[in-house]
Amino acid sequence: MTEADVERWRALASRAVEPNVYLDPRWLLTSVREHPDAADLRLLFVEDDDLRGVLAYTVERAWADAPFRAVSTAGRFLATHAERHHPLVDPAASHAVVETMLTALPDAGAGLAVLRKMPGDGPLWDALTASADSLRIPMLENIRRAAAYSAATRDAVAPEDRLEPDFELAHASSRSRKRTRGYVRALERDAGELRLLDRSDEPAFTEDFLAMQVAGWKGDAERGGLAMRLDPVTERWFSRILTQFRADGDVCALELQGEEDTVYSTVSLRSGGVWAGFLDTYHDGYAKHSAGTLGRIAELNHLRRTSADQPFDPNLDPFYAASTNLYPDRRDRVDLILAPGGLRARALLGVMPRARAARDTLRARRSR
Repeated sequence: MTEADVERWRALASRAVEPNVYLDPRWLLTSVREHPDAADLRLLFVEDDDLRGVLAYTVERAWADAPFRAVSTAGRFLATHAERHHPLVDPAASHAVVETMLTALPDAGAGLAVLRKMPGDGPLWDALTASADSLRIPMLENIRRAAAYSAATRDAVAPEDRLEPDFELAHASSRSRKRTRGYVRALERDAGELRLLDRSDEPAFTEDFLAMQVAGWKGDAERGGLAMRLDPVTERWFSRILTQFRADGDVCALELQGEEDTVYSTVSLRSGGVWAGFLDTYHDGYAKHSAGTLGRIAELNHLRRTSADQPFDPNLDPFYAASTNLYPDRRDRVDLILAPGGLRARALLGVMPRARAARDTLRARRSR
C-alpha cells in the first residue's frame, strides 16, 4: 500500500457517512502492521476514481459452538479491541458502495455473513437495509441493543487554562445527582481536592497510563487482568496508535487527580469529527468511591464543553448498565446475519431462529 493509498483512506475516514475510528488507517493499518493477532484480517476496498468504501472482516467459525465458518466482522482482534465494526462508506454513493460490498463478500463456509456492532439507525443503516433488499439477500437481526452516546449539541467553547472537574449531569435524576455528589465528597476526603488535567499533547501520558493500568487488578493475569504491559506487543501497539492520532491533534487524554494520586485516566480518539472512547483505567485504592464513574462524568462534561459540536461515542458495551446511564443519548447497535451465499445459506438462515430457540430451551432445562 502506497502513501497515496493511505491518504485516500484517511480522506475517506474523515468524510465517511458513519465515522468509525477502528477502521481509520491510523488505527487499523497500524494494527495490521504491529499486532500479530490482526494477521488474519482481510480488507475489502471499494473504489472507482477514488476510494469509496472499506470493510474489515475475517473468515472463521461463526460462533463458538457453530459447526460452520462464515464471513465475520468480529474476528479475534476486532472482537477484543474494537467496539464498532461498521465499514467506512462514502456519503456521495452510500447505497452503491454497500451493494458492492455485499456482492463482493467471499462465499466462504456456509455462505453467511455475520456483521456485528453495526449502527442500527442513520444513513448507513438505511443503505445496508436497502441494499440487502434490492439484492434480495435475506437478513436476520440477531441482537439489537441501545448503547451510550452523546450527540453534538452546540458550538464548542475554548478550553480553559485551569480545568475544573464537573461532576453534574444535567440529564440525570435529582436522586442520581445527589448520589454522585456523595461520591465526590467521599473521594475528596481520601484523595484530596480533585482536579482534571488535560495531557492530550504529552507523549509521556502513554507511559503513565500503562503504568497505572498494570498497577491495578488489570495487571493481575490470574484475576483475568489484561493490562497492555503484560504483553510487549500490545504495549507497543497502543503506544503507536496514540502517536499516530496525537500527531493530528486527535487524542483527548485526561487525568482526574487528587493531591497525591491519579485517580482516573482516560484516552479517546477522534476520527471523522466523532470522539470515540478508547481505553480508561482507575486507581484500585479509590474504587470504593466510584472513581471510574466520576472520571467518566468528568470526561463527558469536558468534551461536551470543549467539543460540543462533535458527538462522543464512549464505546461502552450496553451490558454495563450503570455506566451506560451516565450518558445523555442512545444509539442502537445491532448484530446482523446475512445470507449472500445462495440457497444453502438462505436455508440455514431460515432455520436459525428455531434452532436457537431449541438450544436455549435445552440449556434452560439442563440448568434447573
